[in-house]
Amino acid sequence: MRRLFALVLVMVGLWTAGVMAQDITLVKRARRTADLKSVSYTVQKDDTLWKIFLHEYRARPEELPALYRRFRELNPNIHDLDYIRAGQRVVIPRLEEAAPQEARVQPSSEERYILKRGEHLAKVLREVYGLPDDLIFNEYLALIKKLNPEIENLDHVVPGQAVRMPATLTNNKAARVREAAPPAGTPEIPSEDRAATPLKVESPAPPQPPAEAPAAPPAVTPERAAAPEERPERATLYPAGVVPGPVPPEAASAAPGQAGQVSRLVRNTLLPALSRLGGSQKDQGTFFLPVSGGSSISIDTQEMPVMELDTGRRIILDLNDQISPEVKALVEEAFPSCSIIKDSGGDLEGMMNKVLSVSGYFSINTDAGPLLVGEEEKVRFSGKWIVYKDFSRRNVFVINVLSEDESRTPAPIRDYASRFGIDLIEMGGLEANLEEPRTDYVKILDRSYPQLFDRLGVAYEQDRHIELVASEVMQIAYTAPILVGRTVLADKMPEKNMQSFIARKGLTILNTRERELGEVLKAVGVDFQGPPVKIQVASGRTEIDLDALRVGQVLILKRAVDQDIARFLSASGMDVLIW
Repeated sequence: MRRLFALVLVMVGLWTAGVMAQDITLVKRARRTADLKSVSYTVQKDDTLWKIFLHEYRARPEELPALYRRFRELNPNIHDLDYIRAGQRVVIPRLEEAAPQEARVQPSSEERYILKRGEHLAKVLREVYGLPDDLIFNEYLALIKKLNPEIENLDHVVPGQAVRMPATLTNNKAARVREAAPPAGTPEIPSEDRAATPLKVESPAPPQPPAEAPAAPPAVTPERAAAPEERPERATLYPAGVVPGPVPPEAASAAPGQAGQVSRLVRNTLLPALSRLGGSQKDQGTFFLPVSGGSSISIDTQEMPVMELDTGRRIILDLNDQISPEVKALVEEAFPSCSIIKDSGGDLEGMMNKVLSVSGYFSINTDAGPLLVGEEEKVRFSGKWIVYKDFSRRNVFVINVLSEDESRTPAPIRDYASRFGIDLIEMGGLEANLEEPRTDYVKILDRSYPQLFDRLGVAYEQDRHIELVASEVMQIAYTAPILVGRTVLADKMPEKNMQSFIARKGLTILNTRERELGEVLKAVGVDFQGPPVKIQVASGRTEIDLDALRVGQVLILKRAVDQDIARFLSASGMDVLIW
């Protein structure tokens, strides 16, 4: 009997422990569910709702969505929670203090929000999750950054991007959906089909008067009586000529070059050039700029690309002249580091001039003299713009605009320039049409005339036996090391008497040790150019000066040059010889 009783006690203990363990698990996962109470509160100077909840009444950040939702119910006269006035009396909901052992809710969440075109994170938190701007910018954007470390810039997001949202927003979102559910049978327009204007400026509505002192109603005129509600909760200023409306599906997915996308000229030329200068290109998704006072600016970067330069400057390219002067002034005043560049009628050079004028780079020289670099070879780089990014003048950019049929600078020359700290940026043009350089693209002659003549196709004879005097009593002969026509080439001259006999035979003898290569080639009748030899890499942009002789496509260098230069010469179809 005692054993049976003990067994019952053990089972009861195990069951109790299991229940308690389950309760502990539930507490760790659940939000605090204490009943909401409310108190009357007089708004003080510089008060905001999130400060009142967190600082005055010790609420926790994860409780704020529920508190804001309850605040709306208790204060129906307040339409914009971002704006409460000093002296205004409001009803503040409160949560009873939780027991010390209750676990705090962590921000981690499995919920992912898929961004749609025209959306940015602040807009989603405001319109989908019902948060006010104070809470968005002071609390929840930081939480989202922790949950999404892969997002480099919270102000720039793209359609289709999945964002992990804080767990505390889930219930608040569900409650808002239930409250805003339309009557049965009311069709809903999917957010994908709503208009996404290229640039939208949102400013908060003016603060409402306190409940105890309502504003006097305006005088009713026939015009006002017939007008619809004039003040939405948030006023939206659209750029001149942009009228919101449904976006056709084909426009939402337009390919580059079609309506609703940045022009192919700018996408393929200006934006890559600015990226090479150190900019970060934003031409997909929405770019968001928060403005003090609750206003905000969102930009559809497919219509208006945004470039963030490494100087801290932001460039907005208004290609279709959609931003009015008033909005342009507003943006540039709110963001001194931000400049709006309007289309210059397809003039790429004009747009680049405007961008560089506000770029913040150390020195920008337009139509300046060329840069000259090199050792055995001298290379000149000319540009429409030569940009020095900093005072050290080590990071140099040579920028040119090319026509459609001009060739870009070949890779070997770009590699050569980069070793001198020069980056060549070319806007437009065609890829250079070069051959693959041979594996033995440089041949060292070691002052060998036979090898040289073989390359040049010059006919010659070696060790030619020449009879200078032939009689019954005497014979004099000379073996010419190299004979080209009537010219003898010798690296060791015979005695003077022998030279006299050679001359009487109508031959010319040259000492190849004492004569320059050019003299010898001229003596044997070979036409050549140089020195120096000028090689046009790109007409008006890049030129190479070489201490060399050129015979057709054969280039005879007096000494070795840079490997990249030699590789370019060979890829250009030249036979490169080092004398």
